[in-house]
Amino acid sequence: MNVIQEHYPELVSKYEELYINDAYAPGHEYHKELTARTEKLFKKYDLAPKIPKPVFEDQRKSQKRIDSY
Repeated sequence: MNVIQEHYPELVSKYEELYINDAYAPGHEYHKELTARTEKLFKKYDLAPKIPKPVFEDQRKSQKRIDSY
């Protein structure tokens, strides 16, 4: 917060509102708003809501061995 106060004093009130009671994460309402915004973007750009886990070559090889049994 000291850095924000020193370099971005105009943002202090917004950060104090977001991180009320010195919490480490923004409150529930902020989370709901952010989720709603991202869901709209997922739909607009036809994106999956989760990033698929990468499949590495070693995993493919081991999966082939499992599938062959």
